[in-house]
Amino acid sequence: MTINMLLIYVISVAMGITLFILAYKMWKNYPERYFTYLFYYVVLDIVGNFIARTISKIIPSLLDLTRWQAEKFYVFQGTFLLRPLAIIGFYFLIMLVKGMLEKKLSRPFTWFYFIFWGIHWGICFVFLILYIKTKQAFPLGITAYVTDLLYIFILLYSGVYLAYHAKDLKDVGKRQAARWFGILWFSGILIFNISGVIYPGRTMILVLGFANILPALLFLYLYLKKYYREHPAFPGDDEALRKVFSKYDISQREQEIIRLVSKGK
Repeated sequence: MTINMLLIYVISVAMGITLFILAYKMWKNYPERYFTYLFYYVVLDIVGNFIARTISKIIPSLLDLTRWQAEKFYVFQGTFLLRPLAIIGFYFLIMLVKGMLEKKLSRPFTWFYFIFWGIHWGICFVFLILYIKTKQAFPLGITAYVTDLLYIFILLYSGVYLAYHAKDLKDVGKRQAARWFGILWFSGILIFNISGVIYPGRTMILVLGFANILPALLFLYLYLKKYYREHPAFPGDDEALRKVFSKYDISQREQEIIRLVSKGK
């Protein structure tokens, strides 16, 4: 391993740790449930990045695999580990976006999402078996290309959807947070994919893979600290309030008063 590669891995680890800390602090410090989804997504993203870019390079060299064996190892890893991680991670991302917009994900969408990806995974598995038997990578390459396009679409559309629908939020602070988070998310993902074309090497992609969502998370973390400092009585989302009202048997009129007082009235 060269000095440059070692430096890249060190920078990647530092950024991965930073992402984890930011997501963890938001998850622990703020009541909104969607920060749980953000934390889960970041964890899966970190695990996926290190598996895809690090283990796939280290293990073949440690085991002294041939080129054909290394290719099979990488394909198996992508099919049985990375793809399930990505599917679950993107579901958490969608839940995050819906939560920030104070909307709920419908059950039919959830069923459609997992059925669609289940069928897609089944097709990839069939092509994987054919690839192992015939060494013809063409069908498998097509599915990998389609998968990458779907991944990019979900990531980019999440940012656009969030930034556009932020206007529907009544709270000005939440509206600004959602809008700028969506814009920074979209910009980071877009730059990442453009950079992937310019710097196709897996090692450089490792750094970019962590850097693409770092600006959005850093903005959200700093914005929330400022927002909650200026709104110390802000009670969190309605779901958390409803649980408190139910637990202590708060009447409808008392609920109205609590909401007004929490807003500084």
